[in-house]
Amino acid sequence: MSLSPAVAHHSTTGPATSAAAGAGKKAAQVQLQADLNNDDDWNKFLQRDGLLVVDVYSEWCGPCLGMVGNLKKIKVELGGDNLHLAVAKSDTIECLKRFRHRSEPTWLFIAGGQLLNVVFGADAPRLARTIEQELHNEELARRGELERPRRAPHELTPPEQEAADLQAKQLAERRQREAAAREAAHAARREARATRLERHFSDLCAALLMPHAQKHLRKVAEALEPFGIAVADKCPLVLGQQGARALAAEAEEMGSAGAAAVLAERPALALLLKKLPDKEGDVIELTRRALYGEGSDLEEGAQKKFLAQELCADDLPGLYAPKDRHRRAALLDLLFPKMVGAVVEPPVSAEPPHVALVFGAWQRRAVLAAADRSAPLLLRYGFFADANVQEPKLLCKTIEHYEERAEKD
Repeated sequence: MSLSPAVAHHSTTGPATSAAAGAGKKAAQVQLQADLNNDDDWNKFLQRDGLLVVDVYSEWCGPCLGMVGNLKKIKVELGGDNLHLAVAKSDTIECLKRFRHRSEPTWLFIAGGQLLNVVFGADAPRLARTIEQELHNEELARRGELERPRRAPHELTPPEQEAADLQAKQLAERRQREAAAREAAHAARREARATRLERHFSDLCAALLMPHAQKHLRKVAEALEPFGIAVADKCPLVLGQQGARALAAEAEEMGSAGAAAVLAERPALALLLKKLPDKEGDVIELTRRALYGEGSDLEEGAQKKFLAQELCADDLPGLYAPKDRHRRAALLDLLFPKMVGAVVEPPVSAEPPHVALVFGAWQRRAVLAAADRSAPLLLRYGFFADANVQEPKLLCKTIEHYEERAEKD
């Protein structure tokens, strides 16, 4: 067997010759693309004359190596000394911070310290056309026939600004949808809870006497009696910080810093109010009318101080009674959990914040194997027809069912 000329030549070269050849190739590569790792490297590179084409990358994914051959060809055939290439690490260059954490190939075109253009993606024909056009524009600018854009490298180009505006709009719309969904889910949970408790406690209502107002329990009972409401039970309790926050979420008047501090540290008095059998009307409305005067018939211009106002002290409310069925359910859960829990299951908690990750079905085994290591964090998974998260089309919920499908990746 005879050796090819290239192999035969390689076999006769010594180590020194091979090392020199390798060093020459490395030097040529360094000359092809400057390596910019910090602000000093960046600022020095911007001082070069001609068109600068910079591959901006994030450290976690690296520069676009697949374009090196195309860039070398373009530099030799078109650019020469008028075209300077570089790779720049956005993680450590302040001017490029808007490109951090991105994986999409990004190319900046700069001349005279001004940002001319930005190209995204590894589209070789498009990149070549853009380089050719910008080289032509740079030649016109040198002859004074074309004025360069006045735009610093850290500023957005018009297409970037348009994309940023669109992204901001989409983000705002998404957050609005998410907020509406959370609010709807919260309202649905409250309605379901109120309906469930009404089946067992339709004639009951809870109330809370603040620590400073407990001595006026008799006044409260006397105010309720004409409206057919009796104090069926009472229980001193310290709400604690969590309970105080829960109450503040239901009652704005109980959300002040002073009220929260008192309820978190000192015992208040929980009252269980019951509508007498021979009394008509809603227990919540009757309680609010007795204590707050809501719905009372007063002559025009007349003023009457109701018990809720009388019991206020140092800007702290003296008592609290819920104003609707949803707040009534929440207060019963908070103040009388054992009574409620004896006949009704605990309230459903809100679903924790979560994110949806989309993978190609062909990655299913690797993804589910990785998911096993984070099982407590995985809420659920499924197989869908496509990646449309706005209108998802569920195919199946288990990998076993997916494997049974005739058509699968």
